[in-house]
Amino acid sequence: MLSSLGLKEKQIMLLMSSQLVQICDDLFEIRQHAASVDPSNKADTATRYAWVNLKALNKMAEYTQD
Repeated sequence: MLSSLGLKEKQIMLLMSSQLVQICDDLFEIRQHAASVDPSNKADTATRYAWVNLKALNKMAEYTQD
């Protein structure tokens, strides 16, 4: 689709690489909230993981909407 707009392959790859890095950075920021859990407290750990996963899914949904 981008090549039909007249962009060169190198420019397309650079753009797509930048977008992928941005997505990974956004998800990393969200998932960091699950890194410091106490595994001995199973209820808190499960709740934190569920919350972080929902936030990550919400962020990914934003990319499909935009």
